[in-house]
Amino acid sequence: MRTVQFLFAFTLYVTGINWAIAAPVGLTEDSATGDLDIRASSPPAPGSSNNNPIKGTMNVNGNNALPFDADCYAILCLEKKPLFQRNSFESADNRKDAGVRKTFPGGKGTGPFRNPTQAGVNVPPGGNFVSPEEFPFASTMQGGDQAYLFPVTEASQRSQGGTINDFYRRYKIESAHKNPNANSWYQITGWSGQLGPYCQALQNNGGNSNRNDPICKQGGNGKGSWGFDVGEYVYYYDGQSYHKPQGSK
Repeated sequence: MRTVQFLFAFTLYVTGINWAIAAPVGLTEDSATGDLDIRASSPPAPGSSNNNPIKGTMNVNGNNALPFDADCYAILCLEKKPLFQRNSFESADNRKDAGVRKTFPGGKGTGPFRNPTQAGVNVPPGGNFVSPEEFPFASTMQGGDQAYLFPVTEASQRSQGGTINDFYRRYKIESAHKNPNANSWYQITGWSGQLGPYCQALQNNGGNSNRNDPICKQGGNGKGSWGFDVGEYVYYYDGQSYHKPQGSK
């Protein structure tokens, strides 16, 4: 009988030691629940929605100042929001919907600026400004239908593409087509580097639209080092023809 009592007491003793070792010091039911509540109520990661975008500064260089200045004109003077969702899967369709891929009978390649007479658009002098800069970017959900088009050089657009991809990598902006829950929303809140006149004006306005800025007005000096004012050569495509946006120069 004593042997049975001894074994029972020893079992309780060992169990008590194990519980003391395993249990976190000071842990109570209330504190454990509170910790779970904190985890459950933690804010979503930046980029998860349009209300919580990843915010970043776009670094411009001398090779791509022209297309970025066109984008800055669209934001500053035409009040296009610099808020986007990256989705590179849409790029081809976006370029088609924006009129970048439109062909003309007897034309010279695609798009309005290679075929200005047929498209009914004006182009800057020099003959090199034939590549359509599309804003919002073709790599976003906001690109495509009625995006603004500006005539730029092919070299400046290639340089801009590299800078945008660097921006995506630097801020870890993912493409939504790979993962519906990706951190794909972003907002350009600042501009740095070798800025053209519209990007400089936009930066001076804190990255916000301001169509009343003097540079946006008729007669405002938006001429860049490339020799023309991008605000005078902006168009959008309605599915059939190209038009000047309301409020443009």
